[in-house]
Amino acid sequence: MKDKNERIHQILLKTAHVPKHLIHHYERNNVAEFVLHSLGNQECFNLSKAAYFIDNPDFNHLQGIAGYHVNEAYKENHWETPDIFSQHMQTTPFNQTVRGLSLPSIQKNKKSQQDVAHELAYSLGIEKPNFLSWPVKYENYGFLVFEPSPEDDPEFLQEQLEIGAHLLGFCPIF
Repeated sequence: MKDKNERIHQILLKTAHVPKHLIHHYERNNVAEFVLHSLGNQECFNLSKAAYFIDNPDFNHLQGIAGYHVNEAYKENHWETPDIFSQHMQTTPFNQTVRGLSLPSIQKNKKSQQDVAHELAYSLGIEKPNFLSWPVKYENYGFLVFEPSPEDDPEFLQEQLEIGAHLLGFCPIF
């Protein structure tokens, strides 16, 4: 892994641009895919796979929102070609599988987050899953199941991703 300070600087530079793009593309119904793609790519958190879910205890619902798979990643700047990126994401099997997943709420049913993360990881082919959960607006929770790239330090990545993943909470969910 690169020097940690250099890596933090690289992540900071990449994530610092996300709010500007969020404002510009806020009306899109798949903005979470844009943000997850920014976070997951090699220049930021360098994830192999990531699946973002919203846990809504009021409606007893955990819904897949966006998926990122390094082998299905969009190769151009997705913020500059939003229509083409959106079409691309509609054809990626991993993203479509994530978006099709729906389970009962983790929070409402007081389930083990680790058990649910492993259940989701199994169904998505994530071999070495990690997960994060954090409060988002409207008393919901973000839930991210991810697999770091093999060359990254999982503890370092978990620490940094806990900060960056909050950007997903600003995404409108349609």
